[in-house]
Amino acid sequence: MTCVEDAKAKGYSLIVVGRRDVAVLDPTGDVDRIFRQMLAVKNLGQAAPLDDVLQQDILQLTPFFPAEYELELMSRLPQCVSGRWHPEFTDITANGADKGKGILAMARHEGFAPAHTIAFGDGGNDTTMILQVGVGIAMGNAIDDLKRQADYVTSSVDEDGIMNALRHFKVI
Repeated sequence: MTCVEDAKAKGYSLIVVGRRDVAVLDPTGDVDRIFRQMLAVKNLGQAAPLDDVLQQDILQLTPFFPAEYELELMSRLPQCVSGRWHPEFTDITANGADKGKGILAMARHEGFAPAHTIAFGDGGNDTTMILQVGVGIAMGNAIDDLKRQADYVTSSVDEDGIMNALRHFKVI
């Protein structure tokens, strides 16, 4: 609840992802401007009431604040990790609930070694995944830190980056 209380007190927007539903607290209009208009996310208009979502297991919080404030808030959330993939917001999840662990579980489930996997990413929330796979590929529009950690940097999504990388590695 720390993040919800903080968002209300400081007046920043927040997306709360529960096990079944999503709630949107958007006093600044940032969710609408970024998710609905810029990123074309269509299903946020069906958001559930915040009080209903807070009764569920919370899987993710997406607060809209500058990176400078992130350290202060995260110091009050020791069981969580933040993965910023956009300058205006970050994704906060429980420690260990990240894309790196997800790709390891998927590889284990499918019966192949993580060394035989490829992952593509562009934001801070992709870092753990890029580091776990056999070939970690940063998109051309990725944040600089991810590009430094990737095995290969391709062109942006809009410039056929996935196809270009798959051709580079002779997958297609």
